[in-house]
Amino acid sequence: MIQVVTIVGTAAGLSILPVLWQLKNTLRATSLTTAWWWAAAAWSAWSAAWTADRFGTWASRGAVDQLWYAASISLLAPLIAVLGAKRPNSRVWGWFVLLPLVLVLGWPAAAAWGGRFPHAGWSLEEPVFVGFALVLLMGLGNYVGTRCTIPVLLWGVGLVLVVAPLWPPALGWLPEAGACRAGGTLVLVAAIWLAFGLMHVQPPPRRSLELVWRDFQNLFGIVWARRIQERFNATAVESHWPARLGPNGLIGLDGGLQDAAALPAGTREEMEHALRWLLRRFVDPQWIDDRCSSTRTPRDA
Repeated sequence: MIQVVTIVGTAAGLSILPVLWQLKNTLRATSLTTAWWWAAAAWSAWSAAWTADRFGTWASRGAVDQLWYAASISLLAPLIAVLGAKRPNSRVWGWFVLLPLVLVLGWPAAAAWGGRFPHAGWSLEEPVFVGFALVLLMGLGNYVGTRCTIPVLLWGVGLVLVVAPLWPPALGWLPEAGACRAGGTLVLVAAIWLAFGLMHVQPPPRRSLELVWRDFQNLFGIVWARRIQERFNATAVESHWPARLGPNGLIGLDGGLQDAAALPAGTREEMEHALRWLLRRFVDPQWIDDRCSSTRTPRDA
């Protein structure tokens, strides 16, 4: 049974490679490239932990525990990177926010070395576990309400399965650590493939403002989407447009969904210009051109 789990887990981990490559192409024209690099580093860390746990007879129990914890911290980083994805701040977010965050969460593991190789098992103290959980909730919460709601919830379950066995109070109600880590790995892989399927397999709507808005929300989450929505609607009020931007697209003044194609051409172009202006710090013009009916570049960009 252990060999079967090892083979399945290894194959599942390797199956993420083409997804990572496709994701890199998807994010090329956005400010989420930093998040991609953190995701690639997280996959490498997770692979190292899995290899040491399943194949590294040379690795001590304490070293394996710390590798799994390092991999779990690295998987938080892509989620938090999204929260700092607004240009030009995205260039320094990784150095002044993400790197310190990783160092703070990882310091208890580094301190446990005490100048010697950690042979014995290693555990998390309650403040560190709580801090990890809070960062996880902050990262996951950004995508609750988007198309990726179920994948991010699975992501959270996978990480909890890996980290919880390191917290002594959880040992009484969890399976042994190896089973938790194998289960967490499979859940994380399932979350990644589900997110990939939801983003790429379902047929998109026709090229329009709605498609731009939908894809932006699903990529950047509700935090940035809410800010863009508020600023767009403030402009809509000032310009007396007959529609506002809602979570699912344009909403008419009567509260019903509004098709952008049914609006006067001049109004539609003004709305597109405003949305382009607001999104300029997150995506390249070509990203919008690929999704919008008009390819006019805003004069103020």
